[in-house]
Amino acid sequence: MRFRLLTLFFVSVLSVNCFAQIRFDKGYFINNSGETVDCLIRNVAWRNNPTQFQYKLAEEGQIQIAGLESVKEFGILGESKYVKFVGDIDRSSESLSDMSYDFEPSFNNEELFLKVVIEGKASLYEYRDGNLTRYFFGMQNSEISQLVYKSYLTADKRALKNKQYKKQLQDELKCEAISLNTISELEYDKKELVRLFIDYNDCIHAEFNDFSKKNDQGIFKYRLKPGFQSASLSLERTGQYQSATQAYKLNFGSEKRFSFGIEVEYVFPFNKNKWSFFIQPTYLSPYKIEKKVEIDNESVIARYNSIDIPVGIRHYFFLNDESNIFVSASYVMNTTLGNSKFDFEQSEDLTFKRGANLMLGLGYTYNDKYSLHFDYGFNRQLLNYLFYDTKYKTASIVFGYKIF
Repeated sequence: MRFRLLTLFFVSVLSVNCFAQIRFDKGYFINNSGETVDCLIRNVAWRNNPTQFQYKLAEEGQIQIAGLESVKEFGILGESKYVKFVGDIDRSSESLSDMSYDFEPSFNNEELFLKVVIEGKASLYEYRDGNLTRYFFGMQNSEISQLVYKSYLTADKRALKNKQYKKQLQDELKCEAISLNTISELEYDKKELVRLFIDYNDCIHAEFNDFSKKNDQGIFKYRLKPGFQSASLSLERTGQYQSATQAYKLNFGSEKRFSFGIEVEYVFPFNKNKWSFFIQPTYLSPYKIEKKVEIDNESVIARYNSIDIPVGIRHYFFLNDESNIFVSASYVMNTTLGNSKFDFEQSEDLTFKRGANLMLGLGYTYNDKYSLHFDYGFNRQLLNYLFYDTKYKTASIVFGYKIF
């Protein structure tokens, strides 16, 4: 049964991925001959700087690929811009275990696309590759160069910083609004560098474009999540426990439970806002079913009151501007409430413990306001007794309403 559900889940994901619309936005690129080509570019909101991109010359046109070998600039209108850079970059590690003893940067000559952050008489650029982040700058009609910031080890293995970028900026960004103290306290941080370059361009009354706010902020979303859950529970005695000598398996069947949760979701700013992290504390109405243990000639009531707290990740597949389908995977923590236990008529009761399990989900969102999703919860162990075992699984339908 579990294999069939997993197969169905992954088939659904593959089907959604095949039919979800690939978004191409208006953009352009400039080839090595200096020709500007208006086109539609696949916008994936790159987290790492790309080396190539997909484009079409018309809405129904063929998808083509262009990259560093043929393009010196490309951009998505009103959102992002990349320029080709051929020059030195220092890729020295910031990790203590891989840190070098050299104070000076270890430059390699490379060909890269740099992301334009501030474009003006003084321009700021960014390069990201995994855990590596480097900033570059260029003055009008001058070459682009890296702002040097390097961690290194001393002979006694102390970690220090080469902050040559401060001297570079002091030499080039000279204006009455930019004090030496401002630069001396400047961290190698995107927000601080953006503020400095904006202040400098303002100070010299130069026009500039600020790309830093176009796609650099994550989004918090808050939703109310009412729903219905079908929960199945079984109890198995696998060996002798106290005076009981015979094993048995008791199926309590399914119980419908009402659920109500509040979800907090953080949508990451990269990859066109397709990935998110969420947490959803959820109250569940009581599970209560009575069964007869024929072997012991007594009845038992399964009582389960709980709050579930799924914590997980979600991936969206955009169908159009109003609709998307998503898949999710979460780890569900659980807190029991009240007298959650197997309440035996004669034998000693078995108290439920806090449990946890994995959950997969598939859903649909409309107009970024309303959502509906199906969740399947894998087995959760409810007991911690030597000769007893439980199986508790869930299937849920959950409605969502974004409040802000």
